[in-house]
Amino acid sequence: MKDYVMKGRKPPSPSVLRETAKLLDSGIPIKDVSFSMKIPAITIYKWRSLGWLDLNVLNHPEYDHPKYQDPELPIEKLLDRAEKRFERLHKAKERNEWLEYKMKIDGAFGLVFIGDPHIGDQGCNIRLLREHIDIINKTEGLYGIGLGDYTNNWAGRLAQRIAPLEETTRPQTWRLVDWFFKSVDWFLLIKGQGMMMCWSLCIKVLYLFRIGKQR
Repeated sequence: MKDYVMKGRKPPSPSVLRETAKLLDSGIPIKDVSFSMKIPAITIYKWRSLGWLDLNVLNHPEYDHPKYQDPELPIEKLLDRAEKRFERLHKAKERNEWLEYKMKIDGAFGLVFIGDPHIGDQGCNIRLLREHIDIINKTEGLYGIGLGDYTNNWAGRLAQRIAPLEETTRPQTWRLVDWFFKSVDWFLLIKGQGMMMCWSLCIKVLYLFRIGKQR
């Protein structure tokens, strides 16, 4: 007979199974049988699902009924796997919390942070943006860091109320974003909160960035 529930626990005796089966066969509810036999109701349900409370089987001890084959991993293997997974994830989190970049150029270098340009929006100061890009490109050892939210990327109700009022269309916006990514010698691009609201937008931004690097 298969060990019940937990490793190391003794299987129920045939006499206990037989007495429990008789009470159930007489029509007594499981909760009353549980109280009478001092056996948890969930245990009785388990025994019944495994076919251990079949009186025809219990009354014919001359043969053994089939043993239940548990398809799940043993509990020790599950615990070991969970422990290794946690250690791997925790190690990666600790290591990736602060990333170190090593510069391979001689002399000083500088980083210019460009945050939330929202290219395509009426409030985007294109003249100032182009001036800053020109400074980055003309200064040796100067690199750009994008802080995200490169377009409006309206979502939800804003996408229905505000997006249709914008003069710049979506195809035009992507042409501007493509120009932006290719016009700066980027050190790092960060995905902004607005971009994270739309995963397809994140994929497109990363694709444009890679294409810009290749060119």
